[in-house]
Amino acid sequence: MHRFPARTCLFLLLLASAAGRAQEGEQGVRRPSTYPPTPRNSAVTLPRPLLGGFLGAQRNWSLGSFTTSCDCGYDEGRGFGAMLGALAEFPVSQSFFLLAEAGYRDFSTSYAVQETRTEFILTRGGYAQVDFERSADISLAHVTVGLSAAWRVPGSGLYFFAGPRLGMLVSDEINERETVLTPGIGYASTRSAEKNFSNGSIDGVWEKHSLRFDAVIGAGFDIQIRRSVFVSPRLAFAYPFTSVVKEHPSWHIPAVELSAALLFAL
Repeated sequence: MHRFPARTCLFLLLLASAAGRAQEGEQGVRRPSTYPPTPRNSAVTLPRPLLGGFLGAQRNWSLGSFTTSCDCGYDEGRGFGAMLGALAEFPVSQSFFLLAEAGYRDFSTSYAVQETRTEFILTRGGYAQVDFERSADISLAHVTVGLSAAWRVPGSGLYFFAGPRLGMLVSDEINERETVLTPGIGYASTRSAEKNFSNGSIDGVWEKHSLRFDAVIGAGFDIQIRRSVFVSPRLAFAYPFTSVVKEHPSWHIPAVELSAALLFAL
């Protein structure tokens, strides 16, 4: 029988032991989850632009005072209006984006004043105290375009925005009337308790401003409902720097706007 030298046997044992240790070490090493590893200086990807439409309502109220053709004065008014249009978000960084919109907005308001006057009552053949209510409904519809700068809270869908908005008056109307509140008394000319003073375009009463310039501030929240679909509720305040008509520069109609947008990632 052939015998290996002792030195050869020792060498083979050391070689086998080293190979076993190398195999165990290779099994114990965990590779990174991304292989090969992502370079540290890789470019940051911007969020995708969003495009869609919005629908909502606005609460309008009147600041300042004005008088009408019957020399009737009003200084307080409230109203609701509809709003709808298109909306787009264009990212410029991870936290900042431009918010562009174009749409239709209704800045209508209603006014009412009550007073008591001494009037001659023909059917009674004498004077009496009569209660009246004067009211005016002002309808103002605008097509608007706006561009705001927006900042998104990092790691959240919440964002805040501010910017200018320009509106063009496309429809206007005034409906002013007076109603007798005292029972049993009416107008001889109309044979009723109501009399109309104005009913038509406001051009017949004042010189209107065809353009409206607003400063807008607000907040919104983009909620992802699918991979490329978002719902975005928004709350905004719009203050006009232009008056409603040229004859009454203190008369402005600001608005609080509540809307929801459906957006799609491009």
